[in-house]
Amino acid sequence: MKFKSKIMQSYKKSALTLFALYFLNGVIFSTWGVFIPWLKEAHQVSNSLLSIALFSMSLGAILAMKRLGLWVSSMGAKKAIGLFSVLYPLSLWLVFLSPSFAASCLLLMVFGLALAVLDVATNVEATAVERASGHKFMSKLHGMFSLGGIGGSLAGLLSHRLTFPTLYYLSAVLIAAAIVSFLLARTLPETAPTVEDATAEVRQTEGKLSLWVLGGLAFLALLCEGAIYDWSTLYMQEFLHPEQSRAYLGYAFFSVGMTAGRFSGDTLRRAVREKTLLSLMATLGFTGMSIVLLSSSPGNALVGFLLLGLGISTLVPLMFIIAASQGEGDASKEIALVTRMAYTGMLLGPVIIGALSGWLGLQLALWLVAILLAGIALTAKAMRPSVPPATHFS
Repeated sequence: MKFKSKIMQSYKKSALTLFALYFLNGVIFSTWGVFIPWLKEAHQVSNSLLSIALFSMSLGAILAMKRLGLWVSSMGAKKAIGLFSVLYPLSLWLVFLSPSFAASCLLLMVFGLALAVLDVATNVEATAVERASGHKFMSKLHGMFSLGGIGGSLAGLLSHRLTFPTLYYLSAVLIAAAIVSFLLARTLPETAPTVEDATAEVRQTEGKLSLWVLGGLAFLALLCEGAIYDWSTLYMQEFLHPEQSRAYLGYAFFSVGMTAGRFSGDTLRRAVREKTLLSLMATLGFTGMSIVLLSSSPGNALVGFLLLGLGISTLVPLMFIIAASQGEGDASKEIALVTRMAYTGMLLGPVIIGALSGWLGLQLALWLVAILLAGIALTAKAMRPSVPPATHFS
């Protein structure tokens, strides 16, 4: 009994370590999001040119995507987390230190690659710990990323309030994150390789039209999420003109909504079936985005960002559950297809909005987010019912 108790304590410690790593990942990613306007001003570039920088980040992740499984499998999840949890913040630090826009774009490719590998490695490690311990915590784990996003955006707000030099602040946050992440990764247990060839899995699911529909919806959902992460602060600055230090609150309120939605997702699913909840949450997201774009005051826009975060927060987890209900066994093939399409949307969303903003302006470009959320809500109504409401996120 004592031996079993020690094993459970070890798994609990590993889970807490993963929670801390996810929180730091959120802090780092939000630091990128809220300081994009600073990077734009530092290099004196237009929104169209800024979209090249965002595409560079996406390109780094996309180039790595086919090799992610092999890298994590050959290194082991623990070593991959240790390496890329350091490369992730340090590459972003160098992006802000770079003397030229071209160099920043190249470094953003490294940042995107590190983010992609770290995302896979931490999920592999979390899955191994979850299975070994018998405790499901995956949904709350992703909620910690949102909490980190809140912390990072509010810390950026505080640094402006205190007129702290931007580069000093970024250096302190990103270097500290790299050191703490490395130390946390060293405490994780070694795990056996668990990543399979996702390309083969996609080929085996090509005949399932319903899965391609789900994958397409997941692509659109994370396209919207990625667009808000990278363009919300700039929108607040350019169209609502709050105090400089308050422009980051749009990102913060969106992150609060995302966090609340992720931590309450299981409770909502006990009362409402998946396809109904999917439609309702997408409608809520559409309402929030519309409020943001129609508001003439920062205060009203912040309410919109909060509702938008709440609406988007559960869309992709719901799609994963619906996909799993259509598969056999562990449904890994089905989930793999939806995951790859969703992740691509997350990466391309900021780029698409940036390109459209150069043609239509940022405000009109962001209406694409509202339109896509309305499309998800309408499409969800036509989907067949999935598993009963009692099932939990996993």
